[in-house]
Amino acid sequence: MTVEQGMPRRLSPTAIDRYRECPKAAWFQYVAKLGGKEPVNPHFALGNAVHAALDRFYGLDPQVRSRELLEKCLRAVWARHRGTAFHSRDEEADYGRQGLRMLATYWDRFDMSAVPLARERWFSVRLENDVEIYCKADRVDGSLPGHGPGPGQVPPDEEPPPTLLHEGELEVVDYKTSRLWDLTVEDLPDESPAQAYAVAVTDAYSKRGLHVSRLSYIFLAEDCQVVPWDLEEDDLAAARESLVERTSRMLEDRDFDANPGEHCSRCRFADICPEAGRVEPAELVVPEGMPF
Repeated sequence: MTVEQGMPRRLSPTAIDRYRECPKAAWFQYVAKLGGKEPVNPHFALGNAVHAALDRFYGLDPQVRSRELLEKCLRAVWARHRGTAFHSRDEEADYGRQGLRMLATYWDRFDMSAVPLARERWFSVRLENDVEIYCKADRVDGSLPGHGPGPGQVPPDEEPPPTLLHEGELEVVDYKTSRLWDLTVEDLPDESPAQAYAVAVTDAYSKRGLHVSRLSYIFLAEDCQVVPWDLEEDDLAAARESLVERTSRMLEDRDFDANPGEHCSRCRFADICPEAGRVEPAELVVPEGMPF
């Protein structure tokens, strides 16, 4: 397949990752625009509601915050996010209880007095190849000049102990309601969303003398496990360079070759993609000792 039109110049980390997984799936969604909106399902509804609840909670005065109010935040935003995701009231109640359990664990393990600089805010940055990267940060914490150290996001019962932010440093906090995949601290510098957060948030705050020094993925469904990235001096430049390289490759592509694999089973374009589930001869491994 060779096409005249390429990828748009305004891209999200999701678009980058979709292209990395399968260029043809990216073409279906972002060039041919055949995807429409993501289908509503219980997992998305739960994730959106939990994010919204934490957003509301951190908007409360720290002096009045309580576990009961945290639970109330989830119930207060639930109707706005449930949509038509649930097939029955029992299913909805089950997912709601999952959300409450996530928040209860979060309450037990983290500092509830933090006052974020930003919550659920969009950021964008224009790269050297004239591509705009945009992303939404769940939370940005920081230590402003003259205000002393800022909070850390490492749970208090884990080693090493919480690392405070120094003056001028920012931490981007990303809540995850999905299960923890095979992701390690060493993987984060290569993660497109992590790169986008680091570069875009730093770009927005650099005029105030602030920069991202830490990114924390908090997996709420996995007992609030934290996967942190403490950025070294050269990490921001390396992240920016990687985003330029990846998006430039996307813009130059006119073939959008398919990359069939296990991900085809969850691809929303599998029903219109003749390459979905394609088998290569090398995959046909015959066991020894076959009787025929």
